[in-house]
Amino acid sequence: MAKPLPDLFLIGTDRRVGKSVVALLMMQACFDLGMMPFYFKPIQTGCTDPADSCSDARFIYDFTRELAGNDPGESMTYCLSAAKAPFFAARDSGQEIDPERIAHRIKAKRSRHTPIIVEGTDGVLAPVSETLMMVDLIALLDCQPLVVARACRGTINHTLMTVATLKDHGVPPLGVVFVNDGRVGLPDDQIAENWAAVEMFGGVDVAAVIGPIADFNAPDPAYHQSLADILV
Repeated sequence: MAKPLPDLFLIGTDRRVGKSVVALLMMQACFDLGMMPFYFKPIQTGCTDPADSCSDARFIYDFTRELAGNDPGESMTYCLSAAKAPFFAARDSGQEIDPERIAHRIKAKRSRHTPIIVEGTDGVLAPVSETLMMVDLIALLDCQPLVVARACRGTINHTLMTVATLKDHGVPPLGVVFVNDGRVGLPDDQIAENWAAVEMFGGVDVAAVIGPIADFNAPDPAYHQSLADILV
């Protein structure tokens, strides 16, 4: 009997590490395999509307052909204008993030979609409320975390701390994905060293290194395969 597909929570080692790119590739890969995935960005900060150009959900919907014409707001619970940690962004807008509201939303989607691809905001210890951090939200939503990290200098430290924090909170990561957007220009041999160090000292598999993508409508099929292997 085939194993059940895990719902994933993409958590970054920092802001702007490439979580949305990995989420897009995962969504494309799932659709290519005949699955019915759902992209979920429960908390978007630094954005005033789900359809804005800065919206992560809009990015996913723009480059996933199966979602063409759909409302990216379907994939978002909170859209907060301040580019801050969720707790402070919500406070600035006079709101309070209710984790149960997020949990109810994802539960409803599970009845029709498999897997759920959740994209987090900031890192594992980003405050969501006065009593909840992002790592706690991962556990509450019953998802398996997938760490997204930059393929750059310093990533060993940030990645190992993220992995350790997840393990300490009882939600060990399914794996790590490095994203190399080409801006840093790290040589391949150093990326390989980062890969080896994270696996050796973190006790976690590195699933892939995602390189620069010229056309998000037609990324390298090898990226799809690497990410699909995480699920199946």
